[in-house]
Amino acid sequence: MRVGLVQLNSGADRTANLNAITALVRDGADVLCVPANFSVHTGPFHWQPLAQARAIENLCYVLAPAQCGTGADGFAAHGHSLAVDPWAVVLAGAEPPEAEGLVLAELSGDVLAGRRTALGSPRESKPEVYRGPVVTTSAASVS
Repeated sequence: MRVGLVQLNSGADRTANLNAITALVRDGADVLCVPANFSVHTGPFHWQPLAQARAIENLCYVLAPAQCGTGADGFAAHGHSLAVDPWAVVLAGAEPPEAEGLVLAELSGDVLAGRRTALGSPRESKPEVYRGPVVTTSAASVS
């Protein structure tokens, strides 16, 4: 969906196929929405670095809404919704991480263009230069 001058696309949570996210960027995404529901045990260690990694590797803004609180099933979610710029700078985040609320950040097309110019746009990558088959392993086959 195009919003003003920005192409907005939605990824998925941590189980998302990274190739699918890369395809969104090649199709014109400037902003990725990557929601998740990390537990209170893994979230403090994994959530922010993974959101930052998606921003860096795709040179996109990442909006990362995250569920917080404890559900009826007893699952305790970490929360910590984030907005991250293409250089992995956290522009805004829920504080404290487990807080409910609205996270607002200003996104700049000029910053995005500058970062992409400095490093080369992900849209310019050439997957054909990588030789050999792509090997995938299902979780069930890993011992």
